[in-house]
Amino acid sequence: MVNFNRQALSAALTAGINQLDFVISEQQIAQLLDFLALLVKWNGVYNLTAIREPEQMITHHLLDTLEWSLQSDRDPRTGTNDYTSFARYAGRVTSI
Repeated sequence: MVNFNRQALSAALTAGINQLDFVISEQQIAQLLDFLALLVKWNGVYNLTAIREPEQMITHHLLDTLEWSLQSDRDPRTGTNDYTSFARYAGRVTSI
């Protein structure tokens, strides 16, 4: 069983978000951690990603996706980004 220390993961996620100069609410951080918990749980069943440790999932999935969303182009017609060609979990992260 993978160790999921929510408090430590929250601190790591918050530190990474601050390094990106990304502003999100405490509720959004909680939602990202809820998503991470589900990813960890179902990754053990369905092998969704080769990364097993939640700490690495923060940097290699959540923060990478948030950084990508800062760099991607917005559709001028809708003001939104097109995430359809990106991994499904990335769309979930950016929708939070």
